[in-house]
Amino acid sequence: MMARADPAATAERVLVVDDERAIRDGVARILRRSGYQVLLAGSPQEALQLAEHEQGAIDLLLTDVVMPDLSGPRLAERLVAIHAETRVLFMSGYSLATMGATFDPDRFLQKPFLPEDLLRKVRDLLERPAPSSST
Repeated sequence: MMARADPAATAERVLVVDDERAIRDGVARILRRSGYQVLLAGSPQEALQLAEHEQGAIDLLLTDVVMPDLSGPRLAERLVAIHAETRVLFMSGYSLATMGATFDPDRFLQKPFLPEDLLRKVRDLLERPAPSSST
């Protein structure tokens, strides 16, 4: 049984960035069914363009680590400079051990993942205080 987001989640917005359409669409479907508002981008450049024009908050960036032209961590740095309130969750087909010590395990999800694992990580991050613009 898929976990549901709490009622407050309907106002929470998640930007999903992955260059693989099937993954992007699958993640979006899981999040929408749980009550999240989802924005989609197929590239880091598309995500940054969307963020620059987005009027509302982007509560969470869920991004692949390895993408053409700009990595997920670099995208996160640039996006958080635009939307300081945004929390970040990285996903990758590479294991955390392979990725090295640069990733916080609480902000990392290895592909493939179960819907409930995705929803748990998203909820855990969204329940944390929003980052300040100084971080």
